[in-house]
Amino acid sequence: MSTSPSHSGSRLGILGGGQLAGMLLPVARAMGVRTVVLDEPGCPAESLCDEFIAGSPTDPHAVARLGERADVVTFEIEAVDAGALEALERAGKQVRPGSAVIRVVQDKGLQKEFFARHGFPTAPFVLLPSPSEAARLGRFPAMIKLRRGGYDGRGVYSVKGFDDLKAVPDRPVVLEDRVEIARELSLIVARSVKGELRVFPAVEMVFDSRRNQLDYLVSPSAAVAATLDRARALAELVAERLGVVGLLAVELFETRGGELLVNEVSPRLHNSGHHT
Repeated sequence: MSTSPSHSGSRLGILGGGQLAGMLLPVARAMGVRTVVLDEPGCPAESLCDEFIAGSPTDPHAVARLGERADVVTFEIEAVDAGALEALERAGKQVRPGSAVIRVVQDKGLQKEFFARHGFPTAPFVLLPSPSEAARLGRFPAMIKLRRGGYDGRGVYSVKGFDDLKAVPDRPVVLEDRVEIARELSLIVARSVKGELRVFPAVEMVFDSRRNQLDYLVSPSAAVAATLDRARALAELVAERLGVVGLLAVELFETRGGELLVNEVSPRLHNSGHHT
């Protein structure tokens, strides 16, 4: 996958100006790419980009303004307006990874259905219109995830019984059967327009059990070579089936029985890849 100066003079628009956008900017500059960032004033990337547009990545009008200033548009966070990205594509703009990808990723229910439809192993699940439906099913213990709006550990609830359901907002959810996990793995996959693939070695993610957020990484992973080979092949296939152009973080569970299950994906820079 080439990083030659052939991109010199092009303009990259980034939805979101947090730390992840900040990591993109020096790489873009080294390639001769000008950067335009859309976010609220005071964000970390405001002082680092070539041009800044004040606004929200969820505002279609602000996204349209960004599109006018960029040749290619990407995002550093899933909380963007997918419809606005689709409008940019119709107008002939390149959006990477693409509006179709972000629509799947923004909804954890659609993610799970995507995994099931393509035969990817994942924890058994059911989609529910509200958490109260979980009481009727009685499938405890379980993990309940809000279909939309969950990020960085938010919107994920460990439910051991009926009383725990009181903490879950009354919104559409994914109920997952709890699985016995030996370790959680993540692989960063890069895929080019031509379908070329590069994969960083798998890392183990260790989470803070109280906040349900990533605490630290273990690299290299202690998983056996055969497991790492299977994880790499699975991550590559997910990226291909999803049609990602750009980066994709693929998070996997390794069960105590040695099975690999796809947990979720993120089509962007990811905190499991900061060490790269």
